[in-house]
Amino acid sequence: MLIASDLARSAETAEIIGRQLGLRPRYEPALRELDAGRWAGLERSEIARRDGAALARFDGGDPDARAGGRECRREVALRARRALRAIHASHRGSRVALVTHDGVVSALLPELKLGSAEWRVVDAAALLGTARAVS
Repeated sequence: MLIASDLARSAETAEIIGRQLGLRPRYEPALRELDAGRWAGLERSEIARRDGAALARFDGGDPDARAGGRECRREVALRARRALRAIHASHRGSRVALVTHDGVVSALLPELKLGSAEWRVVDAAALLGTARAVS
């Protein structure tokens, strides 16, 4: 099973992976990137100039800091976990590949630092919030 965010970057990546694995991706809007509100499309230096205190709070890891006045990491984690619990329940015992965004991964597993387009194996318990098991 291959499940991805329906936003362009993840969807395109899932299509490429799917072709290699012989799988057709299923798209899940709950795996979308954190909504950065008024920060969307801005360079980091511009965000710092316009909204430095809020950016510092967000960068400091505060799970309730709202990116650009919109979503916070706690909300992203809640929406993603709801979807992941449903996926887990319907595919128990199966391997599932997820293609999503750094903001979602950071919200679910703040201790995991990923590079761009990095692949990791994560135990379902870690994603569902019942354990921290990352390899």
